Amino acid sequence: MGLPSLPIAVNLSGLQLRHDQFVDHLVQILHEIGVNPHCLRLELTESTLIQTVESSLNKLDQLKKIGIRFSLDDFGTGYSSLSYLKRFPFDTVKIDRSFVKNVDSAPDSAAITKAIIAIAKHLNLKVIAEGVETEQEFKFLKENGCDQIQGYLIAPPLPEKSLIQFLETREPWRKAGFPLPPPNFEENLRRFYNPSAAGSAQNLPPVEVADLDPHETD
Repeated sequence: MGLPSLPIAVNLSGLQLRHDQFVDHLVQILHEIGVNPHCLRLELTESTLIQTVESSLNKLDQLKKIGIRFSLDDFGTGYSSLSYLKRFPFDTVKIDRSFVKNVDSAPDSAAITKAIIAIAKHLNLKVIAEGVETEQEFKFLKENGCDQIQGYLIAPPLPEKSLIQFLETREPWRKAGFPLPPPNFEENLRRFYNPSAAGSAQNLPPVEVADLDPHETD
């Protein structure tokens, strides 16, 4: 049945990506816990890809074919971001917090952020700003075409119980200006955190509330 109303982002390490059976193991985990591949976004940094470019590209292409999405994390802080955007099947670019901080009042950060958004738009990629903490930062990003935000302006990372209570208030969507989630959102969230399925995904990094994308539905 899957979880069409609950997109989840998970950080992917270089060690995980280099594992020979990574693709098979990930597909097996998704099947065991009943998650639609279209609801999973894997986040990678340049350092994750740089050591095994060809092998990584092949694995990402395989996962892309079954509907998994990819984000280039910490964009602008590495050495070859533009070449990676061209070669790898990314769907989203995440602007690093170092550029987002005080972007409304720091001319250099503002110029870089606008340029990143412009490049991403020309490549038909979505843009997420990391570490948004103030209304002024949010306003600047929204006015300049940033698609989504994450950060303490929405909420800090939360444990399961607090996360469910937080989402039940619908406040994250109202604050970020997104449409309200569908009525079965909390039910799907509890299903994702079902203890009987937790063992299957125990090697995956924990989910943070800031990584939930309430604006997307599949």
